[in-house]
Amino acid sequence: MSNTTHNVTIRLETAMRERIRSLAESRQKTPHWVLREALREAALTSWQDYEETGLHATGEEIIAWVESWGTKNALDAPEISSLHLDSRLRGNDGG
Repeated sequence: MSNTTHNVTIRLETAMRERIRSLAESRQKTPHWVLREALREAALTSWQDYEETGLHATGEEIIAWVESWGTKNALDAPEISSLHLDSRLRGNDGG
């Protein structure tokens, strides 16, 4: 796996930005570090939940949902469904 990093820009409300800055300061870290760790932790937790339950929403469902935000036809969050994973996909092929 590559350790290449890329910049990502997000816009935050002032109150959220100040909470992140305050948390970073209290931990003697940068706001960048706080956000990166929060995203990393969320991704790991989501993956673990998926591996344990098989519950998921497809990328297409998520994209359609996000693209509908702020429109008069905004969609509800996608239903989470179950997917049986072949043991080879879980990296558990017994060999």
